[in-house]
Amino acid sequence: MTKVWFAILMEIKAMRIYKVQLFISLIVIPFSYAIVLLLAGVGEDHAFLLSGLMIASLVSVFFTMVALRVSNLMQADVLELYAVLPIHITQAVLGIIAAYSLLILPQVIFLLALAAWQASEVQIGLLLIGTIVSLFAMASLGCFLGVVVRNPFKAQGIFPLLTWLTLLASPIYYGTQDLPRAYVMMLLINPTTHAVNLIRPYLGFPEIIDIRLSLVALIGIAALLGGYSFKALKDVRMLERWF
Repeated sequence: MTKVWFAILMEIKAMRIYKVQLFISLIVIPFSYAIVLLLAGVGEDHAFLLSGLMIASLVSVFFTMVALRVSNLMQADVLELYAVLPIHITQAVLGIIAAYSLLILPQVIFLLALAAWQASEVQIGLLLIGTIVSLFAMASLGCFLGVVVRNPFKAQGIFPLLTWLTLLASPIYYGTQDLPRAYVMMLLINPTTHAVNLIRPYLGFPEIIDIRLSLVALIGIAALLGGYSFKALKDVRMLERWF
């Protein structure tokens, strides 16, 4: 646990290089959108749109940053730097995930609080559980993609495009009640749709499918992709040494 904490602190210190980008991504953009959403629409639409903004930020910021950072970590010259540190590569990845979780947490809490304030019916406990499960699923998915796409130059082109497609193919800013059932079933292939289904019903909105199915889907994604990622990380070698 001490080594993971060391990895978290090291990652946070390294973020100083990108402090302007992080400030814009984590503070300026989402809070500006939140203000615009509060100024537009009426009634329960506020909670609907704010919950969508929170999920979109979770995908576009947290998921993308974790994926890009893990992809960069898999480079030979970066692994060489970690060879002199008293931590395993898996502990370094856990540090990355934990560090970005700490960064995204204030934004998630703020947007959820705004959505709960505007909602007509709120179940705080279940809402928090759905958010935490979604966070773990996005972390596992980002880690998996970072391990698979080990070229950071390709990752900088692939991951933002994948994020855009993920957000486009999920009911973040619109309901599914009036959509064809076949189209809704296609949306369920997307993990982001299950994240939406784990959060919105606890703000008083209709569920897309049985919430238990979405819970099982995201837990399964987190377990399978996370397990594969950490198994692959244990097989990484550099200069005939284990990392």
